[in-house]
Amino acid sequence: MGFSTNVSLIFASGAGANTLNGRGGLPALSTISATSGPEGVNFPQVKIDPTTAAALTAFITGFSFAQTVYNGGAAYVAEQNGIYNCTNLSNLPFQIFYNASYGNNSTGYSLSATGQVCASGLQIGTMYYQLSSTALSATSAGTVIPVTVTNPLVSFDGVNAYPTASLTFSAYCINTPFPSDNPVYVCQGEFARIQQYLG
Repeated sequence: MGFSTNVSLIFASGAGANTLNGRGGLPALSTISATSGPEGVNFPQVKIDPTTAAALTAFITGFSFAQTVYNGGAAYVAEQNGIYNCTNLSNLPFQIFYNASYGNNSTGYSLSATGQVCASGLQIGTMYYQLSSTALSATSAGTVIPVTVTNPLVSFDGVNAYPTASLTFSAYCINTPFPSDNPVYVCQGEFARIQQYLG
């Protein structure tokens, strides 16, 4: 008899950790990467949350990314210039699993952030992992059990919606304080726009 579950994905730790998450002080035009160790060696990974199931195999069928929070000057926010570059590294569909006895596998992604002119403050990115509607589990006797995936339905193409797990991360951008009697964090572009408006 089958059951249902929410497939929860989490960031890996150690060499597979997202070293970009929560980083601060990213100035305009500088770039940081989520890779740990030498560039291009240890890409960050995601895995099934081991606290949610004793044994579970799920299938990732799609990947999408969006910057979901923008902060900065009015021009930056209005133009929605994202700071992130994110790419899935695994061939899809990808079988991701966790087993309390045998451990787990993970799937990697390439991630970097480049400070944008007029960006300032918290910038949040979200990775969306599309899942098949059925996962698999098993009994101690080795009997395979179908599992209905109950994750929220999300559409990547505006037509078809599939169960989706999401993970968010953040970085903080800064702008050099513009010199004045009362220094404010405003970029040159915003200052010029305001000055033109005020005359």
